[in-house]
Amino acid sequence: MSMPCMGAFRIMCDQQGGARRAMEKNAKLMRALVILTMFHLQTGFVLLGSKRATLPASPASPVVNFVWNGTAPAITEKGDYQGGQFANLDDTAFMAELLQQAFDQWNSVPGSFLQMTVTRGTPEVTQEDGVNAIVVEKSANHTTAAYAAPYVPTDSEDTIVDCDIVIADRKTDAKNLAYTLVHEIGHCIGLGHSHTNYGAIMGYSRNARTTRLGADDMAGLIYLYPDPTYGSGDVKELVSCGVVKKTGAIDGEHGATRAILVLLFLLPVLTALAAMVLPARLVLSAA
Repeated sequence: MSMPCMGAFRIMCDQQGGARRAMEKNAKLMRALVILTMFHLQTGFVLLGSKRATLPASPASPVVNFVWNGTAPAITEKGDYQGGQFANLDDTAFMAELLQQAFDQWNSVPGSFLQMTVTRGTPEVTQEDGVNAIVVEKSANHTTAAYAAPYVPTDSEDTIVDCDIVIADRKTDAKNLAYTLVHEIGHCIGLGHSHTNYGAIMGYSRNARTTRLGADDMAGLIYLYPDPTYGSGDVKELVSCGVVKKTGAIDGEHGATRAILVLLFLLPVLTALAAMVLPARLVLSAA
């Protein structure tokens, strides 16, 4: 039998209601912190393989050329791409614009020395010629819109000597094609699929059709092609900092270190939450 919240029982009822509301609020905050922590721990770029491999470029010779065969798929919804400023272009001219923009995305990352160019020619899709080809051709696989084929020979385990990009010759919309080109170029520079960060261009899946690089994409590029002159101006201030292991994937020693740092950062917050929750529990138990 429940007792009405009247008279002498009014204060006890108010205490119980306030305690429950505090517990519910704290529980929601705890869930949000757990989600935020897991998201922080699970983001990171991924390399093509277990070892670092890059295109044959260096700070002294930073340019790598790709050769496009001048063909394009049937491109739809041009008016929905970048405000329709290229809507009047034919498919070939539109493809040329998308290619340049895709390379510009990777070329413009501060802290990376890599610069990629694209020219027209008659390249072939083969690993033997050392030519980075971009071609549009019919594919028997109807589920694959495009693929990149980075080739790292066994006698040169750290160099991508050839990377061909093949775009399926079938109808595609402009936004999807723009994303696909940026993504496949990412494979050619040495990045694999991230299975945890859906906001990255190199993510295995994605939550938005954007061609802008994510933080993980840029971090991977800088890791593979670090510009030694970036930030080399006059030193204004010294900053104390720990040292973490250089790695692409968030695993092993790096993952453990990152987890410990995040937990240490959250410890004061968790302690404060515990101090809020325990009194609420005591009020309920006393009631």
